[in-house]
Amino acid sequence: GLEIVRLKAFKAALGYVQDPLSNPDAWIIDVMMPIEDELLVVEGVEATRSTALGLGAGLLLYKMVKARHPQTPVILLTSITTPQLLNDIERSLRDQDTCEPKLDTLPSDLVNIVTERMRLTS
Repeated sequence: GLEIVRLKAFKAALGYVQDPLSNPDAWIIDVMMPIEDELLVVEGVEATRSTALGLGAGLLLYKMVKARHPQTPVILLTSITTPQLLNDIERSLRDQDTCEPKLDTLPSDLVNIVTERMRLTS
């Protein structure tokens, strides 16, 4: 069966990523995931509440996921529509990963995207 782990805030997601027992088949990460603390230093990178690395805590989390699980597909979701920021996000993605617009992606679309990414990496 399918198990879904939903973590709404950065610190909980960070703990899950750093847990050696966590090994999901796919990750879905919100680019602008909130950070609860005013200032958080994660593996030497300073993350602030408003943004991390200028684009959102989700990108910081994405880089950490890929360092630990390089073959596991990741789908980033974003409400960002600025072409320059979208280009920056796309440039940071690995081959099998994708960034999808939140407003245009239905839950059924997301299921199809995850299924396709998992098929490509298996």
